Formats: sequence, C-alpha cells, structure tokens
Amino acid sequence: MPGLVKKTLLSGAFALAMSSCISDGPNQTGGEYLATHGILLQDSLLHVSLKGIPADTFWTTYDAPSRIREDLDRLGGEPSHLGDTILLAGRSGGFTSEPRMSFQISDTSMLDSLVPGDSSSLRLTLAFPRPSFGLEELKASVEKAGSRDSIGFEVSSWDSTDAGLTEDAWKTRVAVLTRTFLYRQDTSGALPAPTAKDTIYLRSKTAYSDTGDAIQARTLPGLFRQLLKAPANKHLVHLRLTYLPAPGPDSGAVMLRLGGQLGDNAGLANGPLLLFGKTASAKGGNSKNRLQTQAIGSLRGVNYRLRYAGPPENMLTANLRGLHVVLDRARLLDSIDAFLVRNHMPVHPRSGESDFDLSYFVPFAKITLPVDTPTLEGGFPLEMRMVTAIDSLLGDTVKGGVRIDEVPSGSSKVLWYTFEPGHPENILDNVSISYVTRDSDLRQVILSFSRDSSRNDSIYIRRGETKEMNTGLGGYGSSRLMMTLEAGSSSLTVRSYLTVRPEFEKNAFKDPATGETVNDLIKLLPHYLKPGDTSITLRATHGFQRLLNRARTGTNILQDFEFRPASPSAVDTSVDKSGTNVPDKVPYPVLSVIPPKLNAGLLQVDVDMYLYPLKAR
Repeated sequence: MPGLVKKTLLSGAFALAMSSCISDGPNQTGGEYLATHGILLQDSLLHVSLKGIPADTFWTTYDAPSRIREDLDRLGGEPSHLGDTILLAGRSGGFTSEPRMSFQISDTSMLDSLVPGDSSSLRLTLAFPRPSFGLEELKASVEKAGSRDSIGFEVSSWDSTDAGLTEDAWKTRVAVLTRTFLYRQDTSGALPAPTAKDTIYLRSKTAYSDTGDAIQARTLPGLFRQLLKAPANKHLVHLRLTYLPAPGPDSGAVMLRLGGQLGDNAGLANGPLLLFGKTASAKGGNSKNRLQTQAIGSLRGVNYRLRYAGPPENMLTANLRGLHVVLDRARLLDSIDAFLVRNHMPVHPRSGESDFDLSYFVPFAKITLPVDTPTLEGGFPLEMRMVTAIDSLLGDTVKGGVRIDEVPSGSSKVLWYTFEPGHPENILDNVSISYVTRDSDLRQVILSFSRDSSRNDSIYIRRGETKEMNTGLGGYGSSRLMMTLEAGSSSLTVRSYLTVRPEFEKNAFKDPATGETVNDLIKLLPHYLKPGDTSITLRATHGFQRLLNRARTGTNILQDFEFRPASPSAVDTSVDKSGTNVPDKVPYPVLSVIPPKLNAGLLQVDVDMYLYPLKAR
C-alpha cells in the first residue's frame, strides 16, 4: 500500500526532527513510536499545565513480594523481611518492630555444653553492624537527648523436639513450624503459648559508637531450662523479641538495627547466634559452641514484623508503602479542553472510536503530588518512583473502580474469575474468599483458586482488624490482585483491585546541553524528595498515554498512578573534603513517612503534559 508507506516515511522524518525537543528517556523518543505505528501529527505541539486536578480515588498498598521469595511470602498483611541483612527492633514514632529468628539444633552434642543450674552457659548474641553510609545519622538516632541507655525486650521462645518422630516426620514438622512461626507475618494471633519467656536489655546509646558494644550477649534462663528437659533430642527453637515500653511516657524509644543475614564474609558474629557453654564466644572458638540461625535454602532464619500506627494514606519507606491515585478520564479531558480555550489554543475533537481514542499522542507528561511535612529519618533524601498500570476488570465481574464484597462468616464467595482470551464463556479459574470463625475474637481468611490449588493460602485476623492480602492471577502476566480485609463479627468486607501490566516510568534523565544520560547521584538529587519539600513530581508519560488513548478508561478499566518509594530509597549525601566518601544508598531500613497533603479529605494533583493532536493514521 503506497499511501501507508508514504505516511510511515513522513512520520519517521518528522520524529527525527522532534527527537531533540522531546525525549521520554534513553532511546525512547515519541517519534520512534509514531514511526512504528504510521501516525501523522498536526504541526502544533500543545503544552498543557493543569493545577488542582481532584483524584477520583486514592489509597495505599504495600510493595509486591520479591519474586525470589514469592513462594515463601506471597501473601500476608505486610511485606516479609525473611533473610534481610538488617533486622529492626524497637519503637520509633509510629513504628514498632518485632524481630524473630529460628535455630535448629541438629547436633545434640551442643547441649552437652549446658551446665545444669548455670543459665549463663546459654546466651543469645545480637550484633549492631556499623554501616559504611548513614553511620552518623544512625548514631544520632540512639544518642539523642532523652533516649534510654538500654532498651528492654521480652524474648518469647517456642521449642519443639523430634521426640517420638521418625526422621521424615521431623523434617515435615520443621517445615510446617518454620512456615507458621517465621515466614508469615499474620500468625501471631493463632500461635500456641510460648514454651518459655525471658527478658533482655540491649545497650543502645553506645551500640554504634567507636568504642561501643557492637556485639552483646544475653542469657535466656527460661529457654535454658526448656532445652535441658530434652538434652538427647533435636530441637527447633523460634524466638520473638517484643519491645518493652519504659514506665511513663515512652519518649526515649529508639529503633535498633541488628545484624540479620550478612553473609559469611561479614563474619558469623554479625548475625544472631546461640552460644553453648560459659566460655563460648561469638567471635571464635569451637564451632560446636556457636549456632547460626536456621538455614532455609540460601536464606537464614531471620525476619521481623514492622507495624505502623499512623494514617493509612501515608507513604512509608521501610515497608515500601505506595500511594495509588486514580484520575477520572472525562474530567481530565474537560480540564484539558478548558485550558486550551483559556490560552487560545485549538481544541481537538475527540475520537468517536469505541475502545480507543486517538485524538492526542502524549510524548511527555509528569504529575505532581503535594505532600504535608514529610518526616525523613536522618534527613536523608528519598528516591521516589512512579508505577503505572491499568485495572482490567476481567469482563463483567465489576463495573470500574474498587470492588467491594461482603463474605458472611462460615461461607465462601467467588470474587474474581479468569477466562479464556476471547471466550468469556470458558471460565479458567475461580478465585474465592472464605471467612471462618476460630474463636470469639480470631478469624481466618482463606484464599482459594479452583484451578491451581498450590496458590491457596490463608491469613489470621482479629475481629475489628484491617489487613492487606496480595496475590496475582495466572495467565495475566505481571498482574497484581490487592485486597483489603476488614474483619467484622459476622462478615468480612473485602475491597479488591487488580492491576495489569504495571511498569516503572522511565527514571533516566538527560543533560539538556549534551543529551547524555545523567547517572551522577549529586546531579540527580533534585529529583529526590528532600527535607522541606512540599511536593513530589514524577514522570508519568506511559500512564497518561494509556489514560488518554483508551476510551474505555473510567468506565470498565481504570488507569492507576502509584507514587512508590524506591528500594532502597534513602541516600547519604555527605561528602568529606577528600572526596573519598561519595553519596550512596543507605544500607539499612530508614523509617520515613510521607503524608499526602489533603484538603478536607480530598486529594488534588497537578498535571503537566505535551500533546500532539493526531490528524491521520
């Protein structure tokens, strides 16, 4: 078709001319897209700036689980930190963290070193690694005025033995208990009573000082007595450290960063250890007197649960909680038309096609979110990312927006289903939620897949609690099904939302003079959220392309813009005079809170975009 070839050549030449003006990241010029699809543009380039666009809806969700650990912590109320290098322990602001760890005693000769009647022959060692970046800020967090010299923790122990079990039965029991106690974040309400409880105090003010207490050993008399009950048996010991508030106003609370899984190169002493014998040392000696945390494949048996008691709309860094913003397409188009009229620019007629609107092409767009006095721990700037995705509602299961369902206690309800592409009558998989009463206060939520039962799972939740459950749907690529669960006395309220094909917006920037990609962290800092900033501006080109070009957006699909802290997000910008200390990411979890600025409970954003009116295809 000669006409089509001619259009392609013309658009390619035009794109080449425009590539020096507008670029959507390295090798991603708007003109390249147009050349590929044979689209001609009007000569005019429209720059549209919209202030105070109201969000149709907004909410927060935690980051999706890591693919590496997907089979371990795919679901649950909060992100899992299984095998993390640093464990959070204590309280700071609205954050409280409980570390936990497991030890498998397979060599019973270790128990021979326990001296009956002398509990000092069993000790737990915890380390305070000194990071290369962010060290001074970490010191300041524990040495601040009013902070306590020592932080108390209740250590709950759950001890299980292989008594009366075959070797295979013991392996099965270890796997089940490890999943129950260590992997999951939601089982505390369903755990049996601990077999022992102890109290320890960790010196905090001197933990990170140059001559401080980098490794601290504490006795566990309760666990010591428990282990001596079965000295000839194998043991699996799970420990949970719960912060003990000080009497009166707890103004001296701090959050400790303990060593977790740091690898053999960092030395065994930098992770949790159990020491057997009065002379055992964390730094050396007989290996039979030092026990590392349980090996779980390539990971170690360490984890922590971080809770945040602040407003649910706040973005967080340590658990990577992002803010989702949905804009109403019709309202946005009306605002664009009004802006063009006010500025004496031509208003382009909207496409009459049913599924796609090709009135405009968006070569570049950004969105600005106002924030309300962020609390940036240590004063560290934070890298923020934009994730855009669409809510594809799988046929007629729901009509746009967040789906809300009520599941009565003792019943099950199919909330979602997948079908064969192009044949909605052929159901492939039903996704259902069951709500089970376990006692007067405890409930169990069971997620079931009719086709792939290996994906079935459950969480425990107490009456009156709200938790989050995340999973995906098979056959829909990088989909993510997010569910907020509100546990009532007689029914469960489920708010669910499905994102499909989520993508990080391009986060590379080019030097306007040379055109070279900027990778130097100092030069990129203006694109970070810094102390004193009142807004976050992020590129959102891909999201606005889909929002404007999909005519069905706002009716039975929604465009989702998520402001999400990067992982890791905090940057240490200190540079000494010798220039040897260059900016780098802070290696430990930073507890920063980013509240969006709301007006009477409503959220408004600013949108800045370039539009090419399309005239032919």
